[in-house]
Amino acid sequence: MSSSSESANEIKARLNLETSRIHWHDLQTYYARGHVVRVAADGELH
Repeated sequence: MSSSSESANEIKARLNLETSRIHWHDLQTYYARGHVVRVAADGELH
């Protein structure tokens, strides 16, 4: 969880470090179990 003093830019930077692209083959098992969240390329994570 983020602290209340963490700025929006700091949160965005942290999330960018914690996420990445993945090949579909590696993602299939998680997708089949319903453990995937898809975000549009222009989507915002709030």
